[in-house]
Formats: sequence, structure tokens, C-alpha cells
Amino acid sequence: VDEIRELIGKVEGDPLRIVGVGAGAWGSVFIAMLQEAYGSLREKVLIRIWRRPGRAVDRPTAEHLFKVINSREDVLRRLIRRLGDRTLHADEILKDGFCLNMIDTPLCPLKVVTNLQEAVWDADIVINGLPSTETREVFEEISKYWKERITAPVIVSLAKGLEYPWRTFFILEDPTLPQKFSTKNMLMLGYVGRKNGGNRWQSF
Repeated sequence: VDEIRELIGKVEGDPLRIVGVGAGAWGSVFIAMLQEAYGSLREKVLIRIWRRPGRAVDRPTAEHLFKVINSREDVLRRLIRRLGDRTLHADEILKDGFCLNMIDTPLCPLKVVTNLQEAVWDADIVINGLPSTETREVFEEISKYWKERITAPVIVSLAKGLEYPWRTFFILEDPTLPQKFSTKNMLMLGYVGRKNGGNRWQSF
């Protein structure tokens, strides 16, 4: 942590701010691992995660959640007080370490922010946990909040695949593949092809 703080130029009393963007299973687990490893170093590191507000947890899922955490009475009491006669939301249960995508696998409690600008405006490191199909839209919004920054934050992407617009791809030199296919918003890590008919494969 001290080495990273030094590289980024943090001074004593100014904590390293790490923000997770996207709270699906992959993004939540990654931020929870950071929280468990470094969350106790509050003077040096602050970790939070952003997720969209408003997604409701339906009653069957909430009931299942209570069964999963039945042995953790303190957490159960907090959730019951929050629920009452109203709808429980995904960002609320995430504060206690329960990701809606993986209720059966509790994580550690997390600092959850539902306002995107509040989450990222002063971040030193941003962990992108969004699907690749959503990354462009969210980070275009984020870029508006960074216009007045002197230095840009470090961005680490957990996204799997790349976003492609509508286009046609031609597959050459491999008779086992279709000669032509089209895709819209296709996710791909890169197709490999032989160069000059040789046995060496490369990305293009």
C-alpha cells in the first residue's frame, strides 16, 4: 500500500481512494477482497463501491436471504429493521456484504454509494467491474466529473471481452470456420489467424 501511495503521490493524512464501479458478482467479490485485505488501514486506504440505485429485492429473494444469514443475528436484525413493510433494495443488502447475484455467498460489509459522481469524483484508483457492453456508457458519464481534475485516476478493468459495434468480420485461411459472419455488440477477446500460411498464430 505504501508503495502505491508513493507512486500516486499521496501525502500523510490523505488516504488512497479506491472505487469499484459496478456491483455484480465479479465486481463485488473483487472489492470485498480489497476491503478484507486493506480496509483496516483507514488512514491510508478508503474503499467504496458504486452500484445503480433502485433495484428491488423481491420477497422470495429476501426470505431466502434471511435463511442464509439466520446464524448472523446482528446482520439479520439490521436487515429486518430496514425492510419493515417496504421494499428492500440491492444497494442496502450490499452494505452488509450480500450481492444480489450471489446471495448464498456472503461477502464482508462494504461502503456502498449509489450516486455516481459522489463515488468517482475524487478517486485515485477506479476498478471497473461493469460488463464490457455497459462500460462505455458509464465511463462517458464519469468523464464529465473528471474534466477539472489535474491528474486522471488509475483505471483497472475487470471487464471480460471487448465491445464491438455492428460490423462484418471475414475469417480467412481456416476452412473449419464459416467464411463470413456478422455480429452486433459482440464480445470477443480477439480472433487469432495464421500469418502468411504459417503455423504461427497472432491476434488481429
